[in-house]
Amino acid sequence: MTVRLWRPLAAFGLAIAVAGGASAALIGPGKTAPAWSGKTLAGKALKSTDLKGKVVVVNFFSYG
Repeated sequence: MTVRLWRPLAAFGLAIAVAGGASAALIGPGKTAPAWSGKTLAGKALKSTDLKGKVVVVNFFSYG
């Protein structure tokens, strides 16, 4: 991977570790993801609980 891709990924990982405190150790392969919510491009509410049991692909994109 290029440095351009590693920077945003490293920053995101650090943000999770700092924001999550002790709970950051609970995040990993095979673990349940932390709950989150947001809005779709259409303005509808979306919660992680709505996606339970479905495959979800998260794409972190940056022009960095």
